Amino acid sequence: VGAPREQDEATQLRERSALRKIVLMHKAAHVLPVALIQFTDFASDAMVIVQLAMEGAGADWIACLVAVGLSLLVACLVVWRDGHLSTREKLIGCVLACANLHVLYVGTRFISAIYEGQKDKAEELYSLFVWLKMLETGIESVVLGLVTAGAFVRSLDGGSGLALFASSLALSLLSMAYGFFGNAANRNADALGGRRPALFLCLLVHLCWGVAAFGTLAAAGGPWWLLGLGAMVALGGVRGVFEVRDVGSTLGFTLLFGLPLVLVDPEFLGFGNDL
Repeated sequence: VGAPREQDEATQLRERSALRKIVLMHKAAHVLPVALIQFTDFASDAMVIVQLAMEGAGADWIACLVAVGLSLLVACLVVWRDGHLSTREKLIGCVLACANLHVLYVGTRFISAIYEGQKDKAEELYSLFVWLKMLETGIESVVLGLVTAGAFVRSLDGGSGLALFASSLALSLLSMAYGFFGNAANRNADALGGRRPALFLCLLVHLCWGVAAFGTLAAAGGPWWLLGLGAMVALGGVRGVFEVRDVGSTLGFTLLFGLPLVLVDPEFLGFGNDL
């Protein structure tokens, strides 16, 4: 009687171990590509900034550099204030943020928490993962994507850097799509159900359309692209007023986070009716 019972327990242990490894591989396949695309996008953005500086586009590359610096500062503050990372992990995350690898690091901590069976900690770390990705998207990727779109359209007339701008823009679109999608999908997982791929594709198409419109506008030169940008942000603010029905909150939200409203609805930023 004892031998079959021991075999059953050993089988159950093997099955649990195999199931945990399958879950681990599934989560790793979800987290790691996103973080690696972000790092690759960051590297291409750095080359875009250098290219713009060499071309003498002073306002463009300075705006991009400010966006990168602000994104780095916000990432370090969010990582340092998190209550589910140790002091050592926070220091490592802040150092890795200098190369835009903090999202990858938090993703690996999330995978480790799953492997160790710490469900609550894993959920919190995944929320931190998608939040950091969304902040990087809204602060850095949007600015770099819009500037790169304008540079790409201008380079179609025979300018230099066409291949660089095209590849960087493609990476930025993928990075932005997941940045907004991941946060919205995590907040509305139950309502979304099995429609996650459809939402991601729709958001990607929407971003492509918005970036193409802005790039065409930016290539017009003169003050027209600034007027167009202001009009697009204002329209995003008006849309927010109808959704939130609070003029004061919407005005503050638009002034602080208005640029991403050029491309997506407030709900993808984690606000909307919660504002």
